[in-house]
Amino acid sequence: MISILVLTAWLPPLRGKLLLTDEFVYDKQIADVWSCGVTLYVMAVGAYPFEDPEEPKNFRKTIQRILNVQYAIPDYVNISPECRHLISRIFVGDPAMASPCSYNRALILIQ
Repeated sequence: MISILVLTAWLPPLRGKLLLTDEFVYDKQIADVWSCGVTLYVMAVGAYPFEDPEEPKNFRKTIQRILNVQYAIPDYVNISPECRHLISRIFVGDPAMASPCSYNRALILIQ
């Protein structure tokens, strides 16, 4: 069973839009790009990008970190500059502003 905390890490920030309002419009491409970014981060770093390292079970903090796009790649993790750049282009405050080719690049790196 997937926990809400793990599932939430794969959702892009909604910036003030609530899932249950008429204003929310689901964009599968944006969600797919964000999910690829989370997957890439987990594969490269070995941890979820938005969990607070000091309080990984604090659900509210994780949600805040997602909404604020607050993540860091630890210094001890050795990943290529291209991978680091791609992650930074995927994890943006407004998911519609993510690099248009981020999705394709993420798929290439994951394969």
